[in-house]
Amino acid sequence: MNPTSALPVTPRPLPESGLAFVLPGHNDLPTGGNLFNRHLLAALRARGLSIREVDSAAFAAHPPSKTAFVDSLLLDALHDYLPVAPPSPSLFLILHLLPSMLHDLPKPVRLRLLDRERFVLTRLNGVLVTSDFSRDYLTRVHHFTKPILVVRPALVITPGGARASREGFHGLIVSNLVRSKGLREFLGAFGEELLPRDKLELVIAGRADMEPDYAQSCLRLIRERPSLSSRVRHAGAMQPEQLQMLYSQSTVFISAAPMETYGMALAEARAFGLPILACNGGNVRAHVDHGINGWLWDSPQELAQACVRLSRRQEELQWLAAGALSRIPQDHYTWDNAATSFITQLRAAQT
Repeated sequence: MNPTSALPVTPRPLPESGLAFVLPGHNDLPTGGNLFNRHLLAALRARGLSIREVDSAAFAAHPPSKTAFVDSLLLDALHDYLPVAPPSPSLFLILHLLPSMLHDLPKPVRLRLLDRERFVLTRLNGVLVTSDFSRDYLTRVHHFTKPILVVRPALVITPGGARASREGFHGLIVSNLVRSKGLREFLGAFGEELLPRDKLELVIAGRADMEPDYAQSCLRLIRERPSLSSRVRHAGAMQPEQLQMLYSQSTVFISAAPMETYGMALAEARAFGLPILACNGGNVRAHVDHGINGWLWDSPQELAQACVRLSRRQEELQWLAAGALSRIPQDHYTWDNAATSFITQLRAAQT
């Protein structure tokens, strides 16, 4: 049974006096990992738990005497810290992404990454993950046998009011402009497939400051290729109310990422009843019933070609839109539910 499917209303308090969360710098900026950390911690505090946030330098200098959760962005720092670390009551990793999960890695590189990850994992008391996919990756690839807490994120952007009634292909991508999201590969193939007669638009909402060189190459491609410049707009990082409006005004959601460990934007798109066109990697299938509320492809290039073809088939697009409306989740899962799941599983792991 998925541990998020049966949630007690009033779990017993945890035995420890508090928890420490070791988070990367700039953890207030919009990334999937930061959003999960921020909203889960707020929900835990609302339940009365004592939560201390520390950065990696403070953690190494003054290790907490209580249970600590370390963000996977700090995996390298954790790798260097563990050999000299004093005994800790309990140390968990918050797994948003492991480097070995990335696609198309040369075999020697992936083997080196796996070795580093195993060095860290064997010294932990457990791992917090956001999906069954990540849990299964740990057990299948790393043969991890210690407690794995599966805490599904709740929605950050929620539907509000009626959706705009629109026809045609109005695509939305919610993604920071980083290499792991496959955007440049998607945009290149998208631009090559388009014909002058094609009527569609695409909005990309996301940061451009995380990997500036890669982001600029994406923006330059949009700017310099006429087939893209007239149809594709980069909206930049957006506030929640702005994103809510974009979801409501779009008719198709697109994800070019070859792999997602959860896919928070995919979950939001599904809640808004948008058809999802995505790459089939990682946890994406948890959000897409292929052929009903969306379609999946094996690469960003194939996805781009399929998007253009679908924009030319309005009846097919309408049929897919109806399927997406039939797959809007009805479980009303909240961040308070996520906090309950976390508390229940951590208590079980520590008994």
